Amino acid sequence: MRTLLVILALSLLLLLLATQFAACSRSEDITAPTEPRNLAAVHSLPDGKYPVLVEYDGQVERSLDRYTKQNGDHLIYVEDFEIGDGGWVPVDLDAQHGVFWHHTLYDDGHEERGVMWCGTDSSELRSPPGYGNLWKQDLWKEFVLTEGNIISFSLQYHLEAGYDYLYVEASLDDGQSFTRLKEYTWWGGDSFFSDTAVIPGVTGQSVIIRFRIVSDAAWSDEDMLFDSNGACRLDEVRVPGYDADTFETGSDGWIAEAGPSAGGGPFRRESELAGLGEDHGYALAAYDLDGPHAGEFPFTSYQDLSYGHFVQIGMESPVIELPTDGDWVFLLDFDVYADLPPSNLVFYTMQVAAPPPEEGGVWMNYPAWFYGPGPAWVSRRLNISNYVPRHASSMRIRLIALDGTLLVPLPQPATHTPAPFFDNIAISAVRPVAFDIMPNSCPNVVSMNEQGVLPAVICGTADFDVQEIDPASLSISMHSAGTHAWPTRHSFKDVGTPPDSYDLCSCIEKRRDHVDDLTLKFDMADVIPRLGWAQDGQEVVVILWGSTYDGIPISGANCIVIHDP
Repeated sequence: MRTLLVILALSLLLLLLATQFAACSRSEDITAPTEPRNLAAVHSLPDGKYPVLVEYDGQVERSLDRYTKQNGDHLIYVEDFEIGDGGWVPVDLDAQHGVFWHHTLYDDGHEERGVMWCGTDSSELRSPPGYGNLWKQDLWKEFVLTEGNIISFSLQYHLEAGYDYLYVEASLDDGQSFTRLKEYTWWGGDSFFSDTAVIPGVTGQSVIIRFRIVSDAAWSDEDMLFDSNGACRLDEVRVPGYDADTFETGSDGWIAEAGPSAGGGPFRRESELAGLGEDHGYALAAYDLDGPHAGEFPFTSYQDLSYGHFVQIGMESPVIELPTDGDWVFLLDFDVYADLPPSNLVFYTMQVAAPPPEEGGVWMNYPAWFYGPGPAWVSRRLNISNYVPRHASSMRIRLIALDGTLLVPLPQPATHTPAPFFDNIAISAVRPVAFDIMPNSCPNVVSMNEQGVLPAVICGTADFDVQEIDPASLSISMHSAGTHAWPTRHSFKDVGTPPDSYDLCSCIEKRRDHVDDLTLKFDMADVIPRLGWAQDGQEVVVILWGSTYDGIPISGANCIVIHDP
């Protein structure tokens, strides 16, 4: 969240804008619907890496027919799982996809030396060389204590501070359990440094020494949110009574392994969904079928929790073809049975890979995890355009559920509900439009005690006549998952010119281009309650939804800056 130290005299500005817009031609009142069109709302955006959103209760018409009616020919993908799995396959995000500790040569600027490296040069990373998300990589060797219990080693490491770790551990029971001797996070410097640890046990006892790398679900070289040169390099391991392991020619007997998955699931196609008491058709579910928590979403073991890992399971789509004949906004719709009270500590989210990984793409995390008080089916719409590069011709998506005990400062619950269940997945291509909040202001500062109206404009262009837009279809949400506000008035007038390059916080140019624009007014009494979660100085994305009279969906976005006096 970026803070802009700009406070504007909004009352006067809004009054002037209201006066100006009131004189527009062909203006008329719009009656806002009494029922919300979207049943989800932003609940909280706590500090940290994982914003958490909440769903409102609400029943929905669980049918793909509504998507067909809303989006028509611009619906590019649908799946309701009624006649099969549609090519969706289960995935375990905590499962390791390779062994990444390995012997290599490293030039430290003075000489080339053999080391054990936990890292990869793979193109699957967005910024190789480095390490990836959700790694659990082990390097171990067994010794017998003979002449002492002090182990020494030389390290070079670079890990996301406070989230990704290198652990030095020892086991005296043949690997059944481990005692943590040392832990490291963040940056150990460009050069190697030496350290020691005390090994538990007595002379003659066997001990397994393990170096374990653990990373969490985001911020690594895989998603390019963190740039390293690999997680760790290890050299000069010395255990009393043994020759030093210098790794000059190989691994010196150390064994590299990928750690076990946190487990859970898998997701599968089900018809008789646990806890619903009747047949609701087919949907995707992952609750346990047997064991002490049968009928509940899987729990993470205490051992995995101690390493910062947790159950993360989902379903992955087949390849979905995308239109490439212009600029499009892509919207993902799906239904979710969100019987997920906060104390449940089970969340759901999604990922996009465009192009698919097999074509060189990488999985991108949606930056929010959702829960809901339920029990109810609710509909969710997410704008996934930021994860689809221009001219991408195909993609895959994942719907993911996870045990979030590590994410929220609450005790682990004794039970889980069986939720979430996923159904009725649809992707539509929407025409993007140039949308600007407060067209005579830049940046767009909104005061939380403001009254009156919030003006906005949809810019017409030589290629797009705004009079094709159905004003009754228009609404804004304060987040891609937020509840909607509707304009109370609209008019057609040349207000300005769209910027040449448009991003979320762009402002229109005030010079007129002799092309009609569509101006809108929103009641601040309707807008401010939808911003109750925002903090002073926070930038909030406002998303426009609507369609043309011909049924072509349109969407735009612009940002506002919150002033909370």
